[in-house]
Amino acid sequence: MNLTGKLLVATPLIAAPPFGRSVVIVLAHGEGGAFGLVLNQPTQFQAGDVISEWSDHLAPPAVVFEGGPVERESIVALGYSLDLDEENPSVLAGCVAPVNLGNISQQARELWTGIRIFAGSAGWAPGQLEDEIVENA
Repeated sequence: MNLTGKLLVATPLIAAPPFGRSVVIVLAHGEGGAFGLVLNQPTQFQAGDVISEWSDHLAPPAVVFEGGPVERESIVALGYSLDLDEENPSVLAGCVAPVNLGNISQQARELWTGIRIFAGSAGWAPGQLEDEIVENA
């Protein structure tokens, strides 16, 4: 079962951070494991302070979200684009995709809206996510 693009909602059995009461989107899932982002844990840090050149494209609330316990110093962004190839496996639900915040032209930047910024991510070793789902963990 491939969980790419699926939402995982923590059961009441999971109470402790970082996954207690969390909603996680699985961005990639395969034989090598899984990668995702916790969607519902905002911080008090303003996203515009982190990526000022993208300020006009941020979704409210324009804060940085805790994406998970892995590589918390790394930034991952998700957003909507007017120019997405729905056949691309990184496009979720036909309209949301990871955003390359790096060296991108102003013209290309204008295609993006509703961007959310995440510090850190969630990762699972091969078979780990499947085992946790079976165990309701």
